[in-house]
Amino acid sequence: RNKFDKTRIGSAKAIVIKKKPKLIISGISTIVDFGTVIIGGDIPVLERTFSIISSTGKGVEWQVSNIPSWITVEPLHDITPTTVIIRISSTSSLGLGFNQGRVVFESQKKGFKKAKVRAIINAVSSQGRIWQK
Repeated sequence: RNKFDKTRIGSAKAIVIKKKPKLIISGISTIVDFGTVIIGGDIPVLERTFSIISSTGKGVEWQVSNIPSWITVEPLHDITPTTVIIRISSTSSLGLGFNQGRVVFESQKKGFKKAKVRAIINAVSSQGRIWQK
């Protein structure tokens, strides 16, 4: 450019969009239907096995931060990748009809998004009364 040229030299800024790293549920749907159980009755083996992995591919510490009272989770904390089991542990705290709850897996590393599994179960009385939506 010469000193008489009044045009501006343009500049462009590159915008880099970074995706927030996250924990990922792998091997099952994030909505798990455990079917129907009798409240207070014997519990058949109702469990699901899946993996928790990191979107970064690196090992990330995690822990369970929310568990409904009628579910157990093994293990409660570990490092990704991990095999996890969720199972129905009690039917006594279930309400008649449709019950749902979330199991939340939270990273120990700052900035990671949580992973969640929504568990659903239908509970009937021993007299066979069924709630229907």
